[in-house]
Amino acid sequence: GFVAEHSSFGPIFVALSGLLVVVLLMAGLAHRAEFSPEPAPAE
Repeated sequence: GFVAEHSSFGPIFVALSGLLVVVLLMAGLAHRAEFSPEPAPAE
């Protein structure tokens, strides 16, 4: 199948997906921190 013949693209898509998630999480934390007088808890 396409995935089997182009398995080398797997890690790329996984990396892009992971990066996107990290960016969204960081954006959410930063947006939340703007309204928080105290630094967000390290968790």
